[in-house]
This record gives sequence, C-alpha cells and structure tokens, in this order.
Amino acid sequence: MFDLYERRTQNMIIPGQDLPETFGAGAPKGNYGNLKTRGWEIAFDFNHRFAGGLGINLMANLSDAVTDITKSADWNMPYEDRALDNTFTTGKRYGDIYGYVTDRLYQQEDFVYDANGNFVQETIVWQGTAKRTNKLAGNNPVYQTQFEDGNQILLISPGDVKFVDVNGDGYITSGKGTFGDPGDRVVIGNSLPRYEYGFRIGLDYKSFDFSVMGQGVGKRHIWGAGQLAIPGFHVKDGAMPQTFAGDFWKEDRTDAFYPRAWNLNGANSGFVMVPQTRYLLNMSYFRIKNITLGYNVSPKLLNNIKLKQARVYVSFENFITFDKLRGLPIDPEAISGQSMLADNYNLGRTGTSNPTFKIASVGVNVSL
Repeated sequence: MFDLYERRTQNMIIPGQDLPETFGAGAPKGNYGNLKTRGWEIAFDFNHRFAGGLGINLMANLSDAVTDITKSADWNMPYEDRALDNTFTTGKRYGDIYGYVTDRLYQQEDFVYDANGNFVQETIVWQGTAKRTNKLAGNNPVYQTQFEDGNQILLISPGDVKFVDVNGDGYITSGKGTFGDPGDRVVIGNSLPRYEYGFRIGLDYKSFDFSVMGQGVGKRHIWGAGQLAIPGFHVKDGAMPQTFAGDFWKEDRTDAFYPRAWNLNGANSGFVMVPQTRYLLNMSYFRIKNITLGYNVSPKLLNNIKLKQARVYVSFENFITFDKLRGLPIDPEAISGQSMLADNYNLGRTGTSNPTFKIASVGVNVSL
C-alpha cells in the first residue's frame, strides 16, 4: 500500500508581528498562520506457511512528511527581512534549526605567542566595533570576536570551537539574523521526525511462537537543553554525564570531542557553545519495542486438567535501543519538557522527563 498526501492548515493562532518596545506589550496573537504538509507512507504485509509447518507474518511501514510555513504574521514583509529564528516565518520550513558549521577545536598552534609564551593580542574592528583579542596564526585568519565579551574574559583560546566562514567575508558572525543576511548560519537540522518506520515479525512452529516488534526515526535533530545535553550548562548542578566529563579538551587531551570547560551559568547557549553542527543532538534511533516467546501447552495435557487452552510466554519491552547520542543518558524517543506530570516539565530540559521503562514479564494465558 502506498499513500501520497498534502494537507493544508489555515488560520492558525500564532503570535503577531513584533512590535517596537515603546508599544509596552508583546504582539497579540491572531489567525495569521498557514501550513502546508506533504508526505507519503508505504506499508507492507506478508503471510506465508511453509511446507514444513513454519508460519511467518511480516508487517512493515515507512513514512515521511515535511511542513512548510506558507503564511505567517510577516507575510507582507520582504523576504530578505524576515527573521530566521522565529518559529513561524513565511517561507521557512517548520522545525528548521539555523546554526553554524563547525570546523574543529582550536589548538595551541593556531595562536601567536611572545617570547615568554603569552598570547600576542591585536585589535579587530568589525562593523565599527573594536575588540582586543588573541592573535591567530597564519595568513588571513578568520576571527570570531562576535562571541567574545570585549572585557578580556571571554577570549577565543585553544580548546574553543572554530567555525567555518560560510559566506567568505573573513569573519564569523550571525549577520542580521534574516533570510537576506544570515551571516555564517545555515540550516543545520530539523526538529521534526523524518523517515519514521516500524515493523513486526511473527513466527510460529508447532507449539512455539515468536515475535519481535521495532520502530525508529531515520532523521531528527534538536539543540538540547539542560545539564544532560549542553556541556558546561551549570557547574552548580554537581554532576554531569560521563560523556562530557571524559571527553572535553585539555592540554593533554587535544583530540577531545567537546571544547574546554566553561560555565554557561544555566544557559543552553553561550560563548562558542551555540547551535552548530558538531553539538546538535542526533535524535534518530531504532528501538526493539517488544520481543515475545510463547509456548502452547499440549491439548492432551490440558484435557487432564479440564482446560481448553494454555500459553506460557516471556516478554521483553524496550530492552534494546540503538541511537547516535554518544552515550548521553537521553531517551531519543522523548520530547524535551514533555511529561505526563506537567507541561514544560523540569524547565524543558532534555532527557529529564519520565524515562521509557524496560519491562520483563513472564505469564500464562489460560482459556477454560
């Protein structure tokens, strides 16, 4: 079976166009939002009984969909002036994440030092703003002083993230944050699930039966929130995943995946830990939802104890999951901040909602 569809959603209630701060209040909501979703789904079902008595039943499905924002409160604004970071922006794909392309981590040889081994500094001027920063080695180095505070505290140093100069202007910036001037930011992912799939395989032979069911998502990304997703989120939390603790940059661990230690003071984004390709969470996964093995007791034995049917089984749920989260204790199936207990659960932090439980069970089904 194959289905191809298009769905249009009209007049959604969304925030209005941003107002000047002198207005004294936020923009009121209104019926400004239109969406268009295009998708497809394919399903497969197969049943067969072999000559030797083995029976097989196979069901599988695969689907995909993308949603575009065809109209928002900014529909009458020129395309180049529309904001990248608004949830609803006319012409944007719903769920798109804009961020920087990560090159690598800076190393000590990327900087210039004086005879005493101290950083040599120079003044960089970008669009009329001057900042004193550590001098980079090489010809025509690309500076990213936008992330520095200008107070000689937040300075790009060995172990910090080095970004790609996407627009080739010699600096790493966010531009005006619009379609017309995105700076060095591009679409690095989408938070909506793509290529959702599932299957169930059932086998039976004589008195035995076996089934396995799995599901997964082929493509989904998020910029995480909280101490389980953001390295350096908050030193006061008192603990962090071993993935962070054992793989951050130090002078004797220059091949680390995560940058040098820095306290973001409870923020999900700051300094060079901003939405980017290297630390975007890959939430694609495959999970074996259920494995069941059963045995139907012989009718001859059941007749002696006045039973019509009895089946003994053992079942395992959610025991096996394959993901690409590098060992972070995050359930890829969960949505940040969503829980059966409350909305925005645990301040919306990733991986801190109710976990998916692993369940092992043994039982008997009896018919009198």
